[in-house]
Amino acid sequence: INFTLDDMLITPCVPKEYENAEVITPFNGHRITVKYVGYGAKIQSAEADGKPLLVSSDGRSAAIEKSRICDDLTITITLKI
Repeated sequence: INFTLDDMLITPCVPKEYENAEVITPFNGHRITVKYVGYGAKIQSAEADGKPLLVSSDGRSAAIEKSRICDDLTITITLKI
């Protein structure tokens, strides 16, 4: 999980041992939960509180704009196995 001035970029690499992992992290004073469904490094889909996120064309990362980040936000990343 990388933070920039404009957004948050998630580039997963979840080993099988951590399949369906969950990470809670602060960002700009907000608490964010990132849930990974499955394992691997390729994103099948990504959403923030049920709304789709932009996934890179190679499926390696998902971005969420800083303006969409709010308290208790949950981001779900479904990974291709």
